[in-house]
Amino acid sequence: MINLDDHKIFNYELKMETVPLSIAKQAVAEVFEKFEGTSTELNGAMDMINQALRDMNQSVTDALKDD
Repeated sequence: MINLDDHKIFNYELKMETVPLSIAKQAVAEVFEKFEGTSTELNGAMDMINQALRDMNQSVTDALKDD
């Protein structure tokens, strides 16, 4: 994995540290490649949590009706 700190340079004109665009693009591509498919897994987990919360809400609603 690319460490951007290893490639930074100080741009005196801008008065800030910069990284060459080609290095930054390569780093971003590596991150996308590494985490590709993760969002699908995360969406599935969020759906499961949503369903569990709906089920708990329904259980509480049903319990309050009995009182």
